[in-house]
Amino acid sequence: MADQAKGKGIAPKKASNPADSGQSSRPPLPIRTLLEDKEDGEDYSEVIEVLKQHIKSHKRVIASQSSNIKTLLLSLNIRMGNPI
Repeated sequence: MADQAKGKGIAPKKASNPADSGQSSRPPLPIRTLLEDKEDGEDYSEVIEVLKQHIKSHKRVIASQSSNIKTLLLSLNIRMGNPI
C-alpha cells in the first residue's frame, strides 16, 4: 500500500515528447545520413531536394509567425489608442 501512495501526484513533464519540448513533431530530416552515404563524385540531387523541402517548411513557419506578430502589434496599437 505504501508503494502505491508514492506513485500518486503530478508526474514530471517528459522532454522526450517533441511537442512538449518546442520541437517539431516530425522526425528529423535525414540530411546527415544522406550526406554520409554519398561517395565522392556521386549525384547529390536527393540531398538538394531534401534541403529545398526543409527550406520551404521554414519559410512557411516564418511567414506564419510574422503574420501573427503583425496582428498582435496592430491589436496592441488599437488598445493603446493609436490606430495605424
